[in-house]
Amino acid sequence: MLKLARMGVSIVQPVPAFYAKPKSLEGAVDHIITRGTAEN
Repeated sequence: MLKLARMGVSIVQPVPAFYAKPKSLEGAVDHIITRGTAEN
């Protein structure tokens, strides 16, 4: 993971953020994907 991070890869844990208060499983998945694809 260190090697990937040094290459600029974003390492995002697939943990649902309940502070976003998703109303469905699809909402929780969308939130995780959005975090993973957001530009830094």
